[in-house]
Amino acid sequence: MMYEYKYDLLEGLEPAEFFYWFGEITAIPRESGNEAGMIEFLKGFAKERGFKCDVDEAGNVFMNVPATEGYEEQPAVLFQAHMDVVAAVDDGVEFNYDTDPIQMRRQGDEIYACGTTLGADNGVGIATMLALADGRFGQPIPHPPLELLFTVEEEIGLIGSRKFDCSKIKARRMINMDCGDSHLLCTSTAGKIAGKIEKTYEMKPVAPGSNLLKIKLFGGLGGHSGMMINKNRACAINTMGELIVSIFEEGLQAQLCSMTSVGKSICKEANAVIAVSEGSGEAVKAALDKRFDMIKKIFAAYDPDLAMSVEEVTAEQGMSAATPEDTEKMGRIMSLIRTGQHRNDTVNFATVISSGAIHEAWFNENGEFFLDYSTRSSSDPDQELMFEKYVFMAKMLGMELKEYDRYSGWPERQDSTFIPKFARAYKELFGKDMCVQKTHGCVEAGVIVGRIPDMDAAGYAPTATGAHTTREHLFINEVAPYWAVMKKVMAAKE
Repeated sequence: MMYEYKYDLLEGLEPAEFFYWFGEITAIPRESGNEAGMIEFLKGFAKERGFKCDVDEAGNVFMNVPATEGYEEQPAVLFQAHMDVVAAVDDGVEFNYDTDPIQMRRQGDEIYACGTTLGADNGVGIATMLALADGRFGQPIPHPPLELLFTVEEEIGLIGSRKFDCSKIKARRMINMDCGDSHLLCTSTAGKIAGKIEKTYEMKPVAPGSNLLKIKLFGGLGGHSGMMINKNRACAINTMGELIVSIFEEGLQAQLCSMTSVGKSICKEANAVIAVSEGSGEAVKAALDKRFDMIKKIFAAYDPDLAMSVEEVTAEQGMSAATPEDTEKMGRIMSLIRTGQHRNDTVNFATVISSGAIHEAWFNENGEFFLDYSTRSSSDPDQELMFEKYVFMAKMLGMELKEYDRYSGWPERQDSTFIPKFARAYKELFGKDMCVQKTHGCVEAGVIVGRIPDMDAAGYAPTATGAHTTREHLFINEVAPYWAVMKKVMAAKE
């Protein structure tokens, strides 16, 4: 059968079956919530080949692919990838993710998109699944019975996988293709418990003669609250809490008028306006400088450009603020709910098992205080207990930390019989050991393993960088070794 490539730049690349299907799906618009075209494409793929295919109410596609000849009795394998992509566009680029196909480009060994995300996250997974199931480029690829799960809306909260009826899954071996790379196998990822504090405080008019101070925290590096939590970077919300608390620790008082934060992961900036009594401005500034000097020393090696400015601002007529007592409580909770590592792996200390992060906090002129926090862990009991401690801490300060979302972590399985197959295949092909890693990111494997505890899972994908950004790249030469390992694992009989 002849195949016509939708992107000329992919023709002639090896492995041909992978790059052909990568091009097919890249041409289909599939922003989160707009996966209808992709769903219809997968239904057509299955119908043409006679595969059983179900689409649930959420839009998840579940396909059954029979084993190739001689592999009918081998253990079935579940492959899982998400259909949707993150819709990022460079300034000045006109692109409609609802209708436009990705404009793919190639430079040397790299494939990227023109001013948008490429969709390698998680197009590489879909391409792998279709290439294995199709088997019509040259000789069919030997494989056991396959269950292919294509999920929707992963990028906006793992929504599709969490709505999927996992009782449909019969396989007890799984490959998630949203983690790992061509030379690295992922064996564990984090789950999450998310909670928020929402409380409205009584506001009092700012007393005549009060000094208003604007505190600005800036220059922080920020970063991903999962993958970069081990970088020991400063959270601007934690720091702002420390600064507010320092005023009261010095026997002074302040009233919070407003506060904002910047960054949805490790927050890198925060601004607050406080009212202090007439004549105490310099003493308050000294208290802030003293505490910030301590914080700067803590983060000197990890967040060297973290900076603070304190300036006097003019009070607006009718301006109000929280009471000193409530201001201190808000400062305390922001300083006590920590952003950072909680527990690390004993074998590889750089690997984080559990962590927590404040993602956002603000306080407005209506007295509304908001704080969004989550724990991450590959250990469900660990994140449960950590979250419970902060619920208790908030209660002591007259607040309620309410859980609004959770999904399971994927703990490393010590008795895995599936992971060694990858290690053996890699060693036989390349003569060296494969890297094996636990990651602190959250992927759909955690949802599935949480519901099917005896699932033996691995994460594996070809090397790509820059996911969720317009700098996303897929490395052409890294697909071949990935594909060689994948085919060897599929062909290895028990």
